[in-house]
Amino acid sequence: MRFFPAQHLRKAAEFRTVRENGVFVDCGPFVAYFLLGTERGTGPGAAPRLGVVTSRRVGNAVVRNRVRRRLREVFRRNQDPLPGGSSLVLIARRSCVGRSYGELEQRFLKLCRRVAAIAHASAN
Repeated sequence: MRFFPAQHLRKAAEFRTVRENGVFVDCGPFVAYFLLGTERGTGPGAAPRLGVVTSRRVGNAVVRNRVRRRLREVFRRNQDPLPGGSSLVLIARRSCVGRSYGELEQRFLKLCRRVAAIAHASAN
């Protein structure tokens, strides 16, 4: 599945909304804030959206960009279990640098299961 431009969180206000109103989930090498789609255009039929944050504490620019690319690729390949219209902000920690792609993918899939459970619980 592709990671379309419309799926990117770009504006600071979008990141802030997800962080302030979303559910916090600790995934080890990264943390996540998850928000179900409630705004216009982010309903159940819309694709999930992603924003990735890497601070200077993670490493220099080359390292930060590599971490961002890996997290975006993990999202791109495994976004199907996420509820439509949801927004996700991943914040990389320094420990994300030494992790293999497979381990990051396993952590993300565990996050997807938790998010799906939260979405199911809020729907009922």
